[in-house]
Amino acid sequence: MISVRQATHSDYGSYCELWNGIWQNLTKDIAELTRDDDLPVHLRSTRWLAILDGQAIGFAEAYRPAGSYQATKWLIEVGVNPLARRKGVGRALVTTALDYVEIQGMQIVDARVNGEDEYSIGFAQRRGFEEISRDFESVLDLESCDPQGLRKLASTEFEIESIAASDSPEFRIALHQAFEEVRQDVPRRDPAVPLTFEFFMEATLEDPSFLMEGSRVLLDGDRIAGFAGLFKSATEGRIDTWLTSLRREYRGRGLAQALKASTILWAKANGYASIRTDNNSDNAPMLAINDKLGYKRSAAILTMRKQAVQ
Repeated sequence: MISVRQATHSDYGSYCELWNGIWQNLTKDIAELTRDDDLPVHLRSTRWLAILDGQAIGFAEAYRPAGSYQATKWLIEVGVNPLARRKGVGRALVTTALDYVEIQGMQIVDARVNGEDEYSIGFAQRRGFEEISRDFESVLDLESCDPQGLRKLASTEFEIESIAASDSPEFRIALHQAFEEVRQDVPRRDPAVPLTFEFFMEATLEDPSFLMEGSRVLLDGDRIAGFAGLFKSATEGRIDTWLTSLRREYRGRGLAQALKASTILWAKANGYASIRTDNNSDNAPMLAINDKLGYKRSAAILTMRKQAVQ
């Protein structure tokens, strides 16, 4: 008999093991889940485990994405141990998650699916989900990188320095303003909505995983022209990128490539093995930069959407 119960802190080890076995490039650790528990209530994830014969064989997670353009949008994540498929586990988990978000007033719910997993795509489609976008994960093997070539790519007439070196109360305000400006142009599924300064800081510079020394800012005098952020991944030896972007007037001049090359040089010099990034399929310029820098794309991740029944 399959049972589904809400996960507690004591379950986080099993939860991460299941999650990481399915999303190997989007790993989680217990510390990350614990930090999530400290977020404001409306931003916390609710998690469930599916149990069969005393073993955790599947998970589900539901949360409101930060910066969502409407409070009634939710995102759910569901995964089942491949050896336990076709036993009703996924159905039980999806039903639990959808029932929960419906009670919370859900109007839109998104789910992420591996673009090569035909079974999961079909499973979602049969439950009323339709593809609305796809993103590509890309990973750079730092051992294969040529430092000399990267230094040439990182060379620019503007100053590139670490966010740690630039950090000050005034800089943080300016960085938030730059972020709010550039994110309007980032390809996305839904319109961007403003993020408060406090939330922006909590999600970036004040996050324990944010790499202040490795993250970069491009300066035109005292003006922030662009930036590139890095986070330490739950996967040993890997870095996850945050956002690499420029203000409009600085684009098309190789500066985004210079920023990324600078972060790669730092990561390689500091003993990391790889860097992971993801980009919307509509973001052709950044995908082209990643390809030039040597990132290797993995399978697309589909975002599939279900509208609430009116």
